[in-house]
Amino acid sequence: MLGMLFFPMYGQFNIKIGYSFNILSASENNALLDAFNMTKGNEIDLEIPFSNLNSMHGIHLGSRFLLGNSNAFEFTWENMSRKRQAVGENQDGSLFQTELFYSFNQYMIGYQSYFGNWGLGSGFGYNNVSVRDRIANSDFKNTIISDGQWIARINLSLNFGQNENVSLSLQPFVQFPITSISLDPLASELNVESTDTINESFFNYGVSLIFYNGRQ
Repeated sequence: MLGMLFFPMYGQFNIKIGYSFNILSASENNALLDAFNMTKGNEIDLEIPFSNLNSMHGIHLGSRFLLGNSNAFEFTWENMSRKRQAVGENQDGSLFQTELFYSFNQYMIGYQSYFGNWGLGSGFGYNNVSVRDRIANSDFKNTIISDGQWIARINLSLNFGQNENVSLSLQPFVQFPITSISLDPLASELNVESTDTINESFFNYGVSLIFYNGRQ
């Protein structure tokens, strides 16, 4: 079929595209934002303080090599992001505004097993964590953190094969951090004092809605 390659002796190759949403545990990061709100709130009229980073969302792309109807290997690229901002009024009446842009740029290799319409999967990968802020009021952004961590993921899947050209998979997942990220550069950028190294692991769980170009 168009858009699908067949390997008669080995399996079937599919492209996948979808969207992911997660609930994020970022207590150390949120403690920094809260500390900034408290300090800056004592200096200016902070109308909109930083809200906590509790979730992220973004695109899910990759490929699948399906072996028969019960097993598959997958390669995934996932880019998830979220913005936080604080807005207030300086003592001279001028606008105070600062924005933080968080992103996860993730690469994963996974294995999926299927049991009828249900499935179970696991994966291992690398998450490049980026935190940037806006330079003044321009469209340019300054990179505060660009660091990586190793991650592992497990997922369930509920699979629907609507027709011969496309199938749908709903995949709730849990993502476990293997290593952590230093938030010391962010603390420095926000002028939040800390005597200890601040590390964040970004444990998260969520769901991916994925379309494959082929019947399950």
